[in-house]
Amino acid sequence: MSAPYSSLTADDYLVAAQALMPRGPAWPRDASTTLAKYMSAISGVAWLAHQSLAELFTTELDPGAANTMLADWEAAFGITARGTKDDRRTNLKAVISDPGGFSRGHYVALAASVGVELDPDADVLVTSPFVWEIHTSHLTPTATRTALETIITLHNRATCVVTFFYNR
Repeated sequence: MSAPYSSLTADDYLVAAQALMPRGPAWPRDASTTLAKYMSAISGVAWLAHQSLAELFTTELDPGAANTMLADWEAAFGITARGTKDDRRTNLKAVISDPGGFSRGHYVALAASVGVELDPDADVLVTSPFVWEIHTSHLTPTATRTALETIITLHNRATCVVTFFYNR
């Protein structure tokens, strides 16, 4: 999708600016005159501003495609910039789309994102309000355990306590 009028050129702006000028010998339209060169420069700046706005509306307002405003998007969501721009966009989209909360489905989905399969009824338990237990296999590799604990801690609410057990 493109922004309205994003296909305009600097010449289109010059023609529009010249159309707004009064008629007469003091207002020449000939490209070799000083006035025409001045109007061309002003029109070029207006065209660049227009192109920047078109880019803002077509790209920069989408966090998954942002370039110039990527750091602003990260700051708005409290994300520390790490990795390439593609990695940063992927991380940003993940944070924005994360519904948060504390539910069995939420913890199961987070575990699945690091390759751990949890049974929502047997492996994700509520022991008291805001206190959860995550149970998984004792054969879970150390790196996977670390990834599981990291992602759940990262996406967990501050009012919720999660304890991990590797006892299945």
